[in-house]
Amino acid sequence: MTRVWGWALVLGLVGCVVGCDAVPLSAPLWSEGERREESGRYLNEGLRAIEEGDQERADRLLQLAVTLQGSEGEGIVAVAQKLQEKGLTDKAAMLLKNALEEPPFRHDPYILGALARMYQMLDYQKEAQESQKRAEELVRDVQNRSTASFPEDSPTRLETIQELLSAGHYCEEFGKDSEKAVTLLRAAVALEPGYPRQRTSLDLRALSTLGTLLARHPTLAEDRNESVRLTRTAAQEAPHGAAYLHAYGFALLQKGDLSGARRVLREAANLDTDNAEVHFHLGQTYARQGLYSQAAIELDRALVLRPQHTGAAAARKTLPKPLPALASDLEEE
Repeated sequence: MTRVWGWALVLGLVGCVVGCDAVPLSAPLWSEGERREESGRYLNEGLRAIEEGDQERADRLLQLAVTLQGSEGEGIVAVAQKLQEKGLTDKAAMLLKNALEEPPFRHDPYILGALARMYQMLDYQKEAQESQKRAEELVRDVQNRSTASFPEDSPTRLETIQELLSAGHYCEEFGKDSEKAVTLLRAAVALEPGYPRQRTSLDLRALSTLGTLLARHPTLAEDRNESVRLTRTAAQEAPHGAAYLHAYGFALLQKGDLSGARRVLREAANLDTDNAEVHFHLGQTYARQGLYSQAAIELDRALVLRPQHTGAAAARKTLPKPLPALASDLEEE
């Protein structure tokens, strides 16, 4: 209930500010896929407003796109990356810079890492170095504080988990230090409450994110099943959550459980039809099963959604030519 009221308050305020460019009041009830789809619509409208020279309306629409992507730094970075893919790197950098001027993102190393990358693309080397240096300082700071103990209902506990998640994302994507990323995410998971039913959505994100990272880097896992175990727990406690199902399906794929991966990723794709990464991983699964026509369909969907998806493009080129007829004996998915 608190989450729904929080959404209603945020979206209500946004609606008051932007007038007709508002999020419907039913938004708190939307699925992840529906929110991402609407976020993409606002982003496209914002791009049209930029082309038309209506900068004020463009800024409002882009903020709506960010709001629907999520309340974490990943949402802002996702919108910024889409702007960059459209050739609006300067606009993407400004979006990230403005986000860092206000709480709760003022001390977010992941956003700083994304900003540093945008500055590098713009050849603003001094600004890029300053942003990267600040991000690394924040990572060191949260790592030093991660061993503290907090009451289970303490806001400080949740704030620290969020900081550890952001620091872990930074180390994996921008710092290129997977081992440190795993250490930070393990610290986030270690701060979870003692009783599973008291896990918050942030606790589930920590479990799922750590599991996904271990699926990518299995040598850092404590055992062969750790990535699957963590992502499955998060998916079970967050039913119908496309992001959690995606993480679980990816872990199954990396472990080699192709039947399980196909089943879970198919469900994630049905819930979040516009997620290029889900279609990419589902396409990989089909390809590894020798179902090349189905693989082509999924990889093509990924490329339509994200034309610059290098992984999907490379996987598509490896499929046989001509493609065989669609398999008619697929089991129920």
